[in-house]
Amino acid sequence: MALDTQDRVVFGHAVRVTGRLTTDAGRGLGGRDVTVYRRSPGARWTRRSRVRTGGGGGLDLRFTPATNRSLRAVYKGGRRVWGSQSRTTRVLVAPRIALMPAGGRVAPNGVRHFSAGTKSIPVSGGVRPAHPNEGRVAISVERFRSGGNWRELSRATKRLTAESRYSASVAVAGPGRYRVVTRMAADDDHARGRSPVRGFVVDGP
Repeated sequence: MALDTQDRVVFGHAVRVTGRLTTDAGRGLGGRDVTVYRRSPGARWTRRSRVRTGGGGGLDLRFTPATNRSLRAVYKGGRRVWGSQSRTTRVLVAPRIALMPAGGRVAPNGVRHFSAGTKSIPVSGGVRPAHPNEGRVAISVERFRSGGNWRELSRATKRLTAESRYSASVAVAGPGRYRVVTRMAADDDHARGRSPVRGFVVDGP
């Protein structure tokens, strides 16, 4: 029995799980009940879904994991068919990280501009699921160089608040194009994650 799913998903997004139950000769077994077991890190296997295979032996289900999950499908067998068990497959769940600069003015093209002489930019955001008082995020600022490359200008580490939020004032170095991104390292329950990249411009004199 085969079981497939995507390797990684962002918190809040559904995961699609597909598979196929066949005989040793490859003939699909339709109309059979298959049980899908799930396991969170450090926990026991639990029976969470029962799916009936389609005409070609295929199965298809969706669920929304809150933490990393291991999955396994089991068919108990019948009078004329041996039971079958899939290999264990794992889905990594990355935290959803929000990030937004504040201040300046937003141009018609959506790019945020800051006036000449700006020395720092306030940014803030949050992490879901909540990691209150324990999680840390790293906020990285990069500047666009004349050679066409982005180079990191600064990095700040912040501890999340009780509401699983963070804020910082990130330094800039004169006129130019910048971008900022927030990252969070993996832990026992979640994969590493990152926010959307936010670009902005510090105008010249």
